[in-house]
Amino acid sequence: MVNGLITNKTEAYQILLSSANAFNSYSAPEPVIAANVYVTDDYGNSYIFQEIENGNYISDSSQFTGQPGGIYNLHITTLDGQEYESEPQRLFPETYLDSVYAEFDFKEILDISTGLKKNIHGAYIFCDIPNHADTLPRLRLVSNLVTQYFYTICPRGQPCKYYY
Repeated sequence: MVNGLITNKTEAYQILLSSANAFNSYSAPEPVIAANVYVTDDYGNSYIFQEIENGNYISDSSQFTGQPGGIYNLHITTLDGQEYESEPQRLFPETYLDSVYAEFDFKEILDISTGLKKNIHGAYIFCDIPNHADTLPRLRLVSNLVTQYFYTICPRGQPCKYYY
């Protein structure tokens, strides 16, 4: 299994290598150690990724930063001599969102404990993406969910205290 990402940010890129597990396996995948991992570009440059811990390979940020429009290939040679090469991948220009907004709504679900239908609060998140090119913009969205829990303590005969 290969997990990695190259962007146009000046940072050390990380590639995680592990062997695939059997279907329905509950064990952690075994890291692929001592592999030769490098990326080539369409200009003939080669960038080596060093193993910093078992199965975790990183690039040197002072030597390699992805360039929009560049085409990159990932090359992996394992300790037992197996060779793998990715398809060429173009790094497309950065796309910026015009606006992000939410529409609050309810969704009907089944309550796990009672088996009855109930409405839960939620939101649909929308992004407006301008396009000034001949091709559709490509982007990766990363989201975080923050949930606030609160509880109330109401001792008999005393005012309630709210905790957030």
